[in-house]
Amino acid sequence: MRHHPPALWCLVAGAWITSALHGTALAAAPEALVRALEQRRCERCQLQDADLVQADLREARLRGAQLQRANLSGARLDGADLRGANLSDTSLAGASLRGADLRGSLLIGTDLRDCDLSGALLDPA
Repeated sequence: MRHHPPALWCLVAGAWITSALHGTALAAAPEALVRALEQRRCERCQLQDADLVQADLREARLRGAQLQRANLSGARLDGADLRGANLSDTSLAGASLRGADLRGSLLIGTDLRDCDLSGALLDPA
C-alpha cells in the first residue's frame, strides 16, 4: 500500500488552501507563502496542486507562478498579473479574471468553463 503525504491547510485570501507535503514551497515555508498570498504578492510561487477554491486574489501579482493542477474554481482574479504563469491542467471554472494579464501563460488543459475573461490580456492566437 502506497503512503500518501499529509496535507497542509491554511486559510488564505478567504479560502482554505491545501497542498500535499512533497517539496512544494507551501510545505517548505508555509508562513512565508501565506504572507505572500495575503499581500497578493506571490511572483514565481510554487502552488502546484493547491486548492484555492473561491480565493480572493484580485490584483494579485502572480507573475511566473507555478499553478499546475491547482483548483482555482470560483476564484476572483480580477486585474491579476499572471504573465508567464503555468496554469496547465488548472481549474478556473467559474472564476473571474476580468482585466487579468495572462500574456505568456501556459493554459494547456486548463478548465475555463464559465470563466469571465472580459478585458483580459491574452496572447494572440
